[in-house]
Amino acid sequence: MAAAVVCAVAAAPTHAGSYVVQSCGTTGSTDGWSVVNTVSSSMQTTSNCGGTSAGDGLRAADILPSPDVIGTSTTAWRFTPPSGTSITRVVMRDFVKKYDNNWVVGMRVPSGPNAGVYDNCVTDGGGFCQLAGQFDVAINAIDTPYVEWGAFCQPVSPATGCGTGFSLNEVQTDLYRAELTVKDPTAPSSASVSGVPSGWVRSLSATVAGQDAGGGVASVQLRAGAELLGSSSALCSYVLARPCPTSVSTAVSANVSALGDGEHQVRGRVVDAGGEFTDSATSTLRLDRSAPAAPSGISGDTGWSSAAGATLSVPIPSQSFAPIAQLRTELCAPGCGGSSTSGVTGSPQMLSVPSLPEGTSTVRVGLTDEAGNEGATTDVIVRRDRTAPTAALSAFSEVAYEGDQLRPQASGEDALSGIDTLTREVQVDGGPWVASPADGVVAEFGRTYRFRAIARDLAGNSATAETVTATVRARPQSPEPSPTPAATPAPTATPAPTPAPTPTPSATPAPTPRPAVKPTVRFSSVSARRARDGRVTIRVRGTHSERSGRARVRLQLGKRVVTRTIRAARGKLSLDLGVRATGTRVTVRVVAIGGTKSVTKTARVKR
Repeated sequence: MAAAVVCAVAAAPTHAGSYVVQSCGTTGSTDGWSVVNTVSSSMQTTSNCGGTSAGDGLRAADILPSPDVIGTSTTAWRFTPPSGTSITRVVMRDFVKKYDNNWVVGMRVPSGPNAGVYDNCVTDGGGFCQLAGQFDVAINAIDTPYVEWGAFCQPVSPATGCGTGFSLNEVQTDLYRAELTVKDPTAPSSASVSGVPSGWVRSLSATVAGQDAGGGVASVQLRAGAELLGSSSALCSYVLARPCPTSVSTAVSANVSALGDGEHQVRGRVVDAGGEFTDSATSTLRLDRSAPAAPSGISGDTGWSSAAGATLSVPIPSQSFAPIAQLRTELCAPGCGGSSTSGVTGSPQMLSVPSLPEGTSTVRVGLTDEAGNEGATTDVIVRRDRTAPTAALSAFSEVAYEGDQLRPQASGEDALSGIDTLTREVQVDGGPWVASPADGVVAEFGRTYRFRAIARDLAGNSATAETVTATVRARPQSPEPSPTPAATPAPTATPAPTPAPTPTPSATPAPTPRPAVKPTVRFSSVSARRARDGRVTIRVRGTHSERSGRARVRLQLGKRVVTRTIRAARGKLSLDLGVRATGTRVTVRVVAIGGTKSVTKTARVKR
């Protein structure tokens, strides 16, 4: 029995649990369609999808020429959706014609609501009907396991039949295109999520897998509560009866910006072609996207040292979420090189920094938590000096005289860490070295004296300088005049016999005088300090071999040269002088007036 046909321009929206298949037409797809022909001797089917002219689309027509069809028959194209689904709506565009009303042509709904053949081609009084589809025809409110398009012989009497043509087709049905709504009420059969790390992370990518036997798996998702974290669509083609693959397993990258730090329950969701979904069991996500603070309270051997490396003690703070897992280290001396990492086992964490260069270096230390968040760095200044300083003593003679004040001046320099201690020691008669008093030692006759200076810098490096051995002699005396012998008085004449004459004594030879000792000077100290206004105060202290001897002093600071003549007071020399000049070192040369040997000393200008 033919059913009425409902025409519509707009397609009804699909509901959850359904999808739409586009067949034939421009898609060219005939997937899901199969041929049903019970009278192949008189009827035929062809497929030529892509156009809208006569002969295009899915055709069912009589064979020219052929015998008439006797009794009930079916020549049609059948569309069958996947098992467990059904068709709920058809929208089609077609061409039909027939010369015999025993032929029913169009779309047949075999069962369910509104079952029947939808045929709107009724012959006119001349026995001919032709209808070219210029509009979409919709068949709504159906629910059937399949539909058939074609020509159905349904004679009024079973003994009669349906006519076929000789040179022109008696019956012809062309389905140009069809839009079929498939109901898929069954959710995917499985869903799982894997690859969620057990530790703390700052991002997430996990694998979601699932299966669906209906329209197939259209997409997979990662979710946390109501939050959609990410999704991945399957490769689906909605020109197929089953548009999506039945099984999917794919990685999904999550956008976790909407989640706070802490623990979250995430699950995978598998969505089928009809929009039905199945959720997996949940997995715990430990999320921490907050970087730790810069480390503080770092200690260790950071001062001046001669060691090759350094060991730092880094306090490890406790964290609200992901614990600290690594220390990051970068050496800048002065340019920064590549960084390195080391694991954290406790607090404080000992950090070894090897192969430090000489001078001042910066060690940058940062913390990285278990989730991979890198915190800001803290700069630690480390100073290394493995070069010994230089030590020196002022000129010292191999000959000294009894009563001399022996006090050679010690000096030392260091280019990096600076001089920490400068000591002077004396060795008497080859004995042990002992500290020399600040004002020196008094030379004793017949003894030997040897001095040494020991300069030690702030890094612990030391250097030693020694003098020659001085032997103490008796101080030479001034020559005394030779004695004049007294004259012998003439004897008084007596009657006694004249005695023999007394011999005249010979003169005592005068001793040869020693050459006069020339005066000498020695330094006690030289210092220079620059004030804020740029003026440099130079202080010179020394000794003169004569209690009131004079000395000439020459000072040079940068290009500025100043000379002064000073007099000793009780053998002590003292000069304080202020000058304005550039330069970082002052050179002082002193010579005793009447002497020939000068002494020179250089000092750094301090602030």
